[in-house]
Amino acid sequence: MVCGSADGILLPPYIVYKSGSLWESWTIGGPRGSPWCSDPCCSKGSRFNCTSHGWIDTNTFKDWFFTTFLPHAKRLTGRKILIGDNLASHFNSDVIKECEDSQIDFVCLPKYSTHLTQPLDVCFFRPLKQAWRYTLNKWKNNNTRLNGIPKSTFPSLVRECLERINDVGCISDNLKSGFRATGIYPTDTHVILQKVPRETNPDDINDTVTNYLKGQRFEKTDKYVRRKKINVAPGQSVTSALLGRPDSDEDSPDDVIQYADSESENEIENTVPEYEKPNDTNLKIGSFLLVNTSSGTRKKSKYVYVAIIQDISENNYTVNGLKSIDNTKQTFKLQMNDAFLVGIKDILAVLKMPSLTDKHHYKFSRPLTDVREF
Repeated sequence: MVCGSADGILLPPYIVYKSGSLWESWTIGGPRGSPWCSDPCCSKGSRFNCTSHGWIDTNTFKDWFFTTFLPHAKRLTGRKILIGDNLASHFNSDVIKECEDSQIDFVCLPKYSTHLTQPLDVCFFRPLKQAWRYTLNKWKNNNTRLNGIPKSTFPSLVRECLERINDVGCISDNLKSGFRATGIYPTDTHVILQKVPRETNPDDINDTVTNYLKGQRFEKTDKYVRRKKINVAPGQSVTSALLGRPDSDEDSPDDVIQYADSESENEIENTVPEYEKPNDTNLKIGSFLLVNTSSGTRKKSKYVYVAIIQDISENNYTVNGLKSIDNTKQTFKLQMNDAFLVGIKDILAVLKMPSLTDKHHYKFSRPLTDVREF
């Protein structure tokens, strides 16, 4: 369990093992001191606990509150705010009473909104996952004979993971960006409102459902079409232009294939999406982008993702990735905890605003054929 503040301070992590008891070797080498809070309130570093299921429950959350959060909060002047989700284990009478006595407002975020309103979900957990993947792969390469991570090794890997975030970025900046991108600090309600999907006309949904049910009930089957022989010279190809010729029961070896003029045929709908060149006018919070990203130790793997702008700071853009849910790459869904920073040079194009489906997915007017996902 991790906790960060709007001024960029990360409290030492609270680690819960799935076990019936706790061993001393499981608590050695964990995060302590800088870049986490190095004040006397957090001088002892990470705290460790265990449960039978390995999750935070009411007792462990209460222990975290009184041993990790409260000592740090009491060193701060003025009124404090503790932001959490609607997890049942957060609601404890002792915790709530202590919050009232210590000038702490315990605020719970709305359900199913943490991908927009939880600062750590927006700008912290993605770099954390990338750093953990790097740390874990490094450890696996050095310990090829082991099938799992010993609990005695886990604290030091967590420390290396968090240090890795600071090596390639900055924990403090990520936390500050998270609070700014969610509109919590500085307070800006418009930041969240711009990210909320637009309402869909109920009549459009009803018509879509009705048409779908009619299509399922009165399914159309292909009519029998008489086969027609096409005479071509060996090695010569054919095109669909032949389909427009009248049927003939007589086979003539002297028939010549006439290629139809493309201007007279019905043009197939262009599947190339309409892109806009990035500029100061169309690069704003809520804009949908086509962004270029790299991965791998040498940054040789190139990918192209669809993303939406969540925050803008100078020439850096905090975006949240979307993932295609169909083979045509026309319908996308918002990925949880998939926020990352891009520069102007990484933005390939600005996309036209998609429509919102009844499942809260984003559907573009045409397939995005340039998308290359991992």
